[in-house]
Amino acid sequence: MSTDRISVELPWFPQLREDPMRPPPEYEIWREQDAVVKAQLHSDQRAWVVVRHEAAREALLHPDISVDAEHPHFPKVRKGITSRANDTMLRHMDPPIHGKYRRMLARQFTAKRVAELRPELERILTETIDAILATGGPVDLHHEVSLVIPTRVICALLGVDYRYSADVQRLASVTASAASSPEELAAAAGELYGILDRIITEQESEPREGLIGRLVTEHLANGEIEHRQILGQVFMIIIAGHETTANTISMGMLQLFAQQDIRDRVAASPDLIPGMVEDMIRMHSLVDGTLSRVAKADMVIGGQEIKNGEGVIVNISAPNFDPRFWDRPYELNLDRNSRDHLSFGAGPHMCVGQNLAREELYLAFHQLLTRIPTLRLAEDDAVEMHNDGFIYGVRRLMVDW
Repeated sequence: MSTDRISVELPWFPQLREDPMRPPPEYEIWREQDAVVKAQLHSDQRAWVVVRHEAAREALLHPDISVDAEHPHFPKVRKGITSRANDTMLRHMDPPIHGKYRRMLARQFTAKRVAELRPELERILTETIDAILATGGPVDLHHEVSLVIPTRVICALLGVDYRYSADVQRLASVTASAASSPEELAAAAGELYGILDRIITEQESEPREGLIGRLVTEHLANGEIEHRQILGQVFMIIIAGHETTANTISMGMLQLFAQQDIRDRVAASPDLIPGMVEDMIRMHSLVDGTLSRVAKADMVIGGQEIKNGEGVIVNISAPNFDPRFWDRPYELNLDRNSRDHLSFGAGPHMCVGQNLAREELYLAFHQLLTRIPTLRLAEDDAVEMHNDGFIYGVRRLMVDW
């Protein structure tokens, strides 16, 4: 069993990504040296970072690991992150309260519910693609398609009028960017909370079809949930499902532009799209600092002793490329079709919206590949990436056809 083998000069976490399709090289070095390393966070805290697949699952499933963001040593990867009360966001709830509220939300994200939403999702996709075809190229695929789709889908899921979609898209992007200052983060979060507060208040009088209306009529009315808790949960759903889905679309198309053989194979056999999407989700590993935890007892993770009260961050990208678990992890494999990656987390806090995210991605790639078969990168300055270490992805993706 190892002890704390880290010197006083700790490595920084998160690191910048040099290649958008693989983890930062530092993470790969850490992973080969040990399963768990101690790092310095940009919030001036220190935390243990888990970088191997087996140890990551061990941490996420450990009964004494907590998501309590109000704990004084809960690790925050950057300055400016503020936490609402733990009982307002599922991602920061420990048992037993977690189970109660997860059941309320999970009913709205079941495979059956997503299937019911499919006609609306297809309509959103069709209208979005119609819009760029009518405009003609070149267009910024990231801003005109990738960001539009999850924003409108989230509005449809929540039962929010589409007139709010532009504000939701703008504010979600600010709150997800590490380039935003603490003041910008606070202002964007405050504005988004204000918009959602008005929407929920309106639906308390006149519920609409959607998640907000169902929470109001089925749970608020009998005292199972409060207004402020609906507000927190809706805010969490928007932030969690916006930039990640958008960047998976854009980065996935960037992969296909570079790998014509895979693109041709999928275009000829669209039934391969689910397997392709699953491996893209693994490879993109877009968020590296979101699986933050704090130890509520002394424990051993990956052979490393972790003391009660110490912060733990389960890295996503390094375990998702761990050659101890994955065969040829740096290759996009249409036939791998494994859901053992950590991009949706694992254990009791596994992403509640993963069914919806997958369906969005399946439909998006199907329409892009079948309706615009000649889609290609534009000639000049087509791609601009951001690798700020919080959410990796695309700033601009200019395409033509």
